[in-house]
Amino acid sequence: MLPAEYSNAGFWHKPDRQPKGDETADKLYQAVGYTLSRWEEMEVVYSNLFAALVESKSGAALRAYGSIGSAYGRKQALKDAASVYFLHGREELAVEFEDLAEAFGYAAARRNEIAHGVAVNYAAHDVIGGGYYLIAAAYNTKRNDIGIDFGMVTYDPYTWNQTTYAYNSSQILEFSNRFERMGREVSNFIRGMRVFQLTVQKNPES
Repeated sequence: MLPAEYSNAGFWHKPDRQPKGDETADKLYQAVGYTLSRWEEMEVVYSNLFAALVESKSGAALRAYGSIGSAYGRKQALKDAASVYFLHGREELAVEFEDLAEAFGYAAARRNEIAHGVAVNYAAHDVIGGGYYLIAAAYNTKRNDIGIDFGMVTYDPYTWNQTTYAYNSSQILEFSNRFERMGREVSNFIRGMRVFQLTVQKNPES
């Protein structure tokens, strides 16, 4: 079962910027690539969950799920399918599904930051605020603040940036661990659905 905190919005808040970024950009790039691969593996499992919810053994279910362009849309498709699947005699699974769906929605926001971020270096690694961070691209209005307070006094070169997040490789890899855990738990949930269905078929009166 997915740990309770995964379905809590606070668990997915942007982590605070660390005093230093990574020594090299390669370390950051590797973390980004690894984490995005874990996300895609997790998405495959969620697509299998969608197929299970619509009770389809056809590849058509995966094709339909994969044609939805946004994570929000895919989450909504899962919830809509679940609203029918859990109508009759499957209430014990419904609560666990809601946790999996909520976690997916919260996690997607962090995935998008990682996927669309850029690696920057403001100063040498031994300087506070120096090293490589993954931040929002400057053109990204949604992920950059409007202005900078030029009256502030600081020796931290990062503080002059407008980005709303800055991750080092260890923070990105923590998200990778979470995505991997989610994928495992969704797989376990699908197996639980199948066991439940077999039980119903063997004992239709229960």
